[in-house]
Amino acid sequence: DIVARLRHFAEHLLPSRSRGVGVADPARRLSLANFEECLHRSFPPCMRQLVFSQRTGRHLKHLGRLQLRPFLREAGMSLQEALVWWSTELCRDPSVAPR
Repeated sequence: DIVARLRHFAEHLLPSRSRGVGVADPARRLSLANFEECLHRSFPPCMRQLVFSQRTGRHLKHLGRLQLRPFLREAGMSLQEALVWWSTELCRDPSVAPR
């Protein structure tokens, strides 16, 4: 039954993805509190460039956002922290009005 399979997926796999499966030690996971430190110390150059491009006012295109989103999740950033981060970063762009 497709509904049972989807329910199993949602209950067992999705919660683990939101906790940052890529990071075994919770103390080392990416969060809003340590984002700047990790950005300069640990981010791969391609991801660092995407963040810096966003911050300098060059709006990230869809593929850039598509690459950055799973990276942040796998580095351990929770969904709630990611939403706050994206909201903050996107509102740096003067053409985006906060809600």
